Amino acid sequence: VSTQSDGGLLIRVARKWRVVMLQDLFDEDIDSVLGFRTKKLVSIKDRRLGFIHRGVQFAVVLYIIVYVVFINKGYLKTELQTGSVITAVEGETITRENNALKYWDSTEAAYPPLEPGGVFIATKVLLTKQQTRGVCADPTMPCTDSSQCTRGLGQCKNKVCMETQWCPAEDSTDQTVTETFPLTGTADFLIWFKGSIKFMDSETQFSTMVDRDPVIWPDDGANTYSVADLMEIAGTTFEAVKDSGAIFDVLLYWSCNLDLSSRCAPSLVVTRVDASSTNPRGSGFSYRRAVYYGSGDSESRDLYKMTGIRFLVRSTGFGYRISMEAVMLQLSSAMSLLTVAQVVADFMMLYILPERKRYAAKKYDQTKDFSDMLEELERKQNDKEMEPKEGQIAVDYTEEDDQM
Repeated sequence: VSTQSDGGLLIRVARKWRVVMLQDLFDEDIDSVLGFRTKKLVSIKDRRLGFIHRGVQFAVVLYIIVYVVFINKGYLKTELQTGSVITAVEGETITRENNALKYWDSTEAAYPPLEPGGVFIATKVLLTKQQTRGVCADPTMPCTDSSQCTRGLGQCKNKVCMETQWCPAEDSTDQTVTETFPLTGTADFLIWFKGSIKFMDSETQFSTMVDRDPVIWPDDGANTYSVADLMEIAGTTFEAVKDSGAIFDVLLYWSCNLDLSSRCAPSLVVTRVDASSTNPRGSGFSYRRAVYYGSGDSESRDLYKMTGIRFLVRSTGFGYRISMEAVMLQLSSAMSLLTVAQVVADFMMLYILPERKRYAAKKYDQTKDFSDMLEELERKQNDKEMEPKEGQIAVDYTEEDDQM
């Protein structure tokens, strides 16, 4: 008996048994399930597909050059930062009070003089002098009976509530009680904006706080603007806001080349924020302040209602520089986009063109199952080896023979 031949037979039987089990598991040829697919290069001689392929490639290249490179500057790394701003106001105006001229400078018209992140310019002032605590008519509370006045305190008299308050009460319709000063000259007040910004990644800082002299708009490098100029930049006029006041957002916007520029100047963006599409006239802006004098029962005050323009000032911007990371990212994206041309051409070839069936037959090819051929050859070789050789007697080997 050939023991070596029998051992090889058992190994081959076990191997074939495992293959049969996998085939039963998938209920089909395992070579079909685990087959490998590779690309086949086929030259399709069709000008229509050529135009489509080259046209899509040209569109992709045009998009990369025009939009990514020139418009979006995809090769740059940008950094957003916020900075700080301080303001300085200069100006003067004159109003008439009881047929006498009254002088106003920036200290009175731009109050408070130091406001964090903002500046206020008065356009109209209502002054009620020598108010004292007492009971007097409140022009803002008309009435027909005392129930319409403050319960337990107010009384209705002459169709006006008599209230406990500072007297005489402010009344813009009565110039003998409350004087009105229109500060039309504040349109020419100058506001000097001094800003700075620091880009942390590159440790680069730009500032206009070191400027020694104001540069008035519209000159190049302007840092000083009149109130009327700011209204023009915002798309409105001083005349439109002087009576009710307004609120504006003033943005010092920086756009700095961190690779080349040693100096970067901000541009000014002014936007009205108290108005909207549903309320184009805006809600306006005003506030009151009082100046007290005397003490005790003789304490008095002068009440100022300040109507005007409030500027909310801030500083922000972008710094940009060439970045190899951004360049490599854009290059890899461009290479990926170029494959779109191949996908579009394949789609047209396989699903749209009249010759799609013929093109599909050329594009897809399936090989024979060479593993089945090899198994058949191996089976024939095994059968040949199992045949008894000349001068050798074939013996059946069983487990009973092994026990004996």
